[in-house]
Amino acid sequence: MISIKNTTFIVLAFSTLIHIVSSYFNVGFYNMDEHFQILGPVEYLLGLNNNLFQELWEFTEAGRIRPWLQSYFYFYRRL
Repeated sequence: MISIKNTTFIVLAFSTLIHIVSSYFNVGFYNMDEHFQILGPVEYLLGLNNNLFQELWEFTEAGRIRPWLQSYFYFYRRL
């Protein structure tokens, strides 16, 4: 019978192995905009960029398609 500790260890070891293999074969980012999608809103939240809504149509009332959760995570991590 497999205990919960052994099952947890097997799952964590397997997921660690998958992360290591996938990071080795990763080609990097696909577009420079991938970084700006996260860092642009963080700059706005920190007060470094006050015209975020004028620069990006994605943050206007009609758009609102940018990811927001990861930006807030980095903002609160910074504080």
